[in-house]
Amino acid sequence: MIASAALIAWTSLIAKALGTGWGGDDLHPLMISAGRFVFGLLALTPAILFWRPSFAGTAWPLHAGRVLTGWGGATLMFAAAAFIPLADANAISFLAPVITMLLAVIFLGERIGRRLVPALIAMAGVLVLTKPGSEAFQPASLLALAAAVSLGVEMTFIKRLSDSDPPLRILTISNGLGTVLSMTMAIFVLQIPSPQQFAALALLGASMVAAQVLFVTAMQQSDASALMPFLYLVPL
Repeated sequence: MIASAALIAWTSLIAKALGTGWGGDDLHPLMISAGRFVFGLLALTPAILFWRPSFAGTAWPLHAGRVLTGWGGATLMFAAAAFIPLADANAISFLAPVITMLLAVIFLGERIGRRLVPALIAMAGVLVLTKPGSEAFQPASLLALAAAVSLGVEMTFIKRLSDSDPPLRILTISNGLGTVLSMTMAIFVLQIPSPQQFAALALLGASMVAAQVLFVTAMQQSDASALMPFLYLVPL
């Protein structure tokens, strides 16, 4: 989970650079999200072709919910990172693990017990370290807040799926459906990235898939409420 958090932080830095004109014109958040899914699926393709995951008995409604919330959370976070300082955007997004912990109690039947207290203390510590400024309190910050809620719900879906589905099936469906959804939405803001931006998008997609592999694997080993506080160990 710690390694996954580190990779997620890295992807936020890449998205921030792309959304603020690195290597060319500012890329729209929908374009960044589309690149993340397309290149993520490409990075995953060798594993899909080698292991050929089975889709028998797939809980498609859960996967659809995971894809919608994951795509929405990532896109909103990319947008927030483009409009407000990355530290401020991430400080707000740190609500996601707490949301996941609460949802795990309601929908997964987990016993949170004393775990909420260290999680809240960890979140407070991260806020002190990141020192969000006045720019965190503006209309654009609502994008980061919406991202936190969406990602918190997505993490709950992942935990539910990880209890029954093999990791490769989860990742294949997530990145496959995510590619279709994100490409469809990107048509409305179509841009042609520069070669440097294509390379950054490829790195973004591969890094996010690696983070997903680690995240899903961690979720299979323990309760969501026990794992979420570890996401606070890699603040930006």
